[in-house]
Amino acid sequence: MICLNCNSTDARIWRKREDGTESCNNCSDVRRPVAYDVYFKEPYYDENLANKENPHGRWVPDKKTKAQYMQEKGIREAGDKVRGARTII
Repeated sequence: MICLNCNSTDARIWRKREDGTESCNNCSDVRRPVAYDVYFKEPYYDENLANKENPHGRWVPDKKTKAQYMQEKGIREAGDKVRGARTII
């Protein structure tokens, strides 16, 4: 579909405004909610997220920071949410 607002041909997300006009994700008018795909209960120290600056691990204060650390390393988390086991893939 083509966005009538910016003439983009690869638009994916649409929004219809109150005045009847439409816009797409390429117009910078549509905002996506941010959801980090990591488990976080409380701040902790994680040895699995070590890097050159922090060879023994890193302090993880919040979910956003944990997601950034994992993205830097190119890993994702898979585990048992019920029993609490963590596996880094």
